[in-house]
Amino acid sequence: MSGSKQVTHDATIKVQEGAVQLPFELIIMIFSWLLPQAIALTCMQDVQAIDSELLNRPMSYVHIPAALGLVKNVASLGLAGSRLIGPIPKEIGQLDSLTYLNLAYNDLKGPIPAELGNLIYLSTIDLGNNQTLSSALPPEFGRLVNLRELKLPYTSVKGPIPAEYGQLKNLTFMDLSHTKLNCKIPPELGQLKSLVHLHLNNSGLIGEIPPELSNLDALAYMYVQENRLEGSVPKGFHERKASERPYFSWTLVMLQGNRSSELNSFQWKA
Repeated sequence: MSGSKQVTHDATIKVQEGAVQLPFELIIMIFSWLLPQAIALTCMQDVQAIDSELLNRPMSYVHIPAALGLVKNVASLGLAGSRLIGPIPKEIGQLDSLTYLNLAYNDLKGPIPAELGNLIYLSTIDLGNNQTLSSALPPEFGRLVNLRELKLPYTSVKGPIPAEYGQLKNLTFMDLSHTKLNCKIPPELGQLKSLVHLHLNNSGLIGEIPPELSNLDALAYMYVQENRLEGSVPKGFHERKASERPYFSWTLVMLQGNRSSELNSFQWKA
């Protein structure tokens, strides 16, 4: 199929005119029929978006088929709330055109495949609200130079937060809240110059808040409350709070519920 594969997202997934959307239920049916692989892939060669919102009725609980990784033209995989179970197949890391991956609100379990770090065109990863999804955060995500949203809340992912995530120069939204990080905040997060939302609350964070976070010029919302953080509020936080320059001052900073009285008493809401 000729033409751009650009996909935009709002309340539903919209694909550029001429692209093909396919309900995930039909994907399951195609692979369940045990068709010869060449025939199945011929049926799906023009598919650019696989979306659970196209279903007429909810699916029964199903696994994500590993053969999905062979549908090479898919740019958008939106399967939030699709009653998916089992692991995320590493074969998804073969979808070289993928820009949008949303598997949130399912019952997925096991590790997050490191192979997802091969998908250099990804702009969104949302695996949130899969409470039995458990593994260390893949350092390979640091290669996703086009990533804008990384959302893993309400999962059982563990720390550390890889220093490589400081290379995500286009990241605007990081949500690792309500997880089992149990680690320090790496100072490399202070390199995320495009970051607007930082959600690290309720994740077992320890140590001190690195002063490098004061360098987040685009930041508006920081949530690091309800952790085990200690120490003082970085000097740069106070400077931003006192600033009369709107572009320099953040909107909301939540530090309460930690082990430091100074952090707990710090109030900031613009």
